[in-house]
Amino acid sequence: MSSAQEISTPCTYSESRRTSASSASASLTSSTEPVTELKPDMTTHVWVSQNPNHPLPAYARDYPKPTGEINIDEALNRKPGRWTFRGTVEAGLKKQPRSIITEVSKEEAYAAAKASLLETAAQMNAAKSK
Repeated sequence: MSSAQEISTPCTYSESRRTSASSASASLTSSTEPVTELKPDMTTHVWVSQNPNHPLPAYARDYPKPTGEINIDEALNRKPGRWTFRGTVEAGLKKQPRSIITEVSKEEAYAAAKASLLETAAQMNAAKSK
């Protein structure tokens, strides 16, 4: 019965431990040092992209202003580009489906190929014997 009581009692810390832990977390949050010191696997700068071609992520780049008025209706009704989800689906619909190869047609094709190979082998043997 004493072992059950030991298991069910929650673990408590002394007041001095809580105070030191809370003061340590308070000192971490109030410091002006960057968080990257705590996590060494992070990049050295928040705005550095992993892709060397684009040093800044898309949301941090400056994009040029549009030269003309943007027609939202035309943009929404425009045919989707090839590299969009809808464009990929439409491109897949345009492809010709592969012909279904049945077992019978496979056997016929193999028999024709075998006959052709046997005929070629017979011609080669006839040429050797001459």
